[in-house]
Amino acid sequence: MPRVLIDLERLKHLHCGLGQVCLNLGKTWGAKNSPITPQLLVPSDFVGKFGDKPLYEKTSPLKKVFSSLNPKTDLWHSIHQEPRYLPPSKKTPWMMTIHDLNFLDEKSPTKAKKRLELLQRRIDQTVHLSAISHFTKQTIQERLDLKGRSIDVVPMGIAPKNVQKTQKPLAIPNKKFLFALGVVRPKKNFHVLVDMLARLPDRELTLVISGVQDKDYVAQIQKLIEKNQLEKKVILTGPISDEERLWCFENCLAFVFPSLFEGFGLPILEAMTFGKPVFSSDKTSLPEVGGNAAYYWNDFHPDSMVEVFQKGMEHFNNTPNRPQEVINWAAQFSWDSTVQKFENIYLTLLK
Repeated sequence: MPRVLIDLERLKHLHCGLGQVCLNLGKTWGAKNSPITPQLLVPSDFVGKFGDKPLYEKTSPLKKVFSSLNPKTDLWHSIHQEPRYLPPSKKTPWMMTIHDLNFLDEKSPTKAKKRLELLQRRIDQTVHLSAISHFTKQTIQERLDLKGRSIDVVPMGIAPKNVQKTQKPLAIPNKKFLFALGVVRPKKNFHVLVDMLARLPDRELTLVISGVQDKDYVAQIQKLIEKNQLEKKVILTGPISDEERLWCFENCLAFVFPSLFEGFGLPILEAMTFGKPVFSSDKTSLPEVGGNAAYYWNDFHPDSMVEVFQKGMEHFNNTPNRPQEVINWAAQFSWDSTVQKFENIYLTLLK
């Protein structure tokens, strides 16, 4: 059977979005009967972790520097646009998945230009591209020269709830709480939730923000907490375990995600699998991912955010079938579907 190398190197960062993408791709390929042989490029700790159906290739510093040491394969798939490992030769067909072009807004014009030029050079070496959302696809087509290459949209999936017993994080008090999840950095825009919380009439409501923390941005959030005298009502937990994350989704009053830049937005779908009300920004790909199952902030003035939140909660609580609608929307995004779409692309390219 033909071999397709799938680069899951980012498994070494399990608490970040790409780490979770790699983990779920590995699990799904490991369980799938396929007409191709997946050859998974993984850190040494993950060799054999996804069963005996895939082949495994270990990452190493030498292979990162000298790509000629990487294994020969019938097709090479980089699952994101900044791969540290490259195909062994220019003769190896190379497919790349692009998650976002957020750097165009996050970086200075000089740095953004360099990143865009590097991405263009990578695209020039590929035979095929995929994007994780229609928003990302449109941005790619506007800012880069595909030179006739086709680009498929392959959305990411939602992992099944495979933790039998959840666990309450010790830092969270026994009160109603709003839950926010993601790497705590400026693009996630979590600080606007502090001012919103200060203006909500429910004085018992708590805000929980979980994820790997950027020190400077956390300091900015802490200043806002002190300014609003919310030291006991805003909890920044740092990274949490799967058991704790699922407990938070299961027990929160609502999930809040005011992010400014997203290539997709898996956390809002994960919250929806629990039938929870989801409040999101209307930026980048998020309206596409949340559809009519989410409520959206189109600006971040605290009073406006409070109004959207209160009206959304009223609608959610007064619509009996709303939780099931939310669950049904999220159900269309699965890793089985994602991997099947990738397999179909591989088979087309291998022909």
